[in-house]
Amino acid sequence: MLRKVAPLTAVLLAALTLAGGAAAAKPAGAPDTACLQAGKEVLRDNGGIAYFARNGVPLSLIGGEGTAPLSTVLRLHLTNPGLFPWC
Repeated sequence: MLRKVAPLTAVLLAALTLAGGAAAAKPAGAPDTACLQAGKEVLRDNGGIAYFARNGVPLSLIGGEGTAPLSTVLRLHLTNPGLFPWC
């Protein structure tokens, strides 16, 4: 299982890092990736990105119930940043 999570974690970290660099030079109409960066810090502070990639993200972090796949939460950061108190 760990062999599957490590590459996924590396890909997610690379994507989030690239998204952060793109935020500085984003064209008009591009999504604000600062919210993704803030969310990444919240995940790191609450158990680590690999943990959430494996187990899903508890929606209690944003006032909800249940869990959602990390990919869904990442997409929500870009499409509905108002859901996240740190955005």
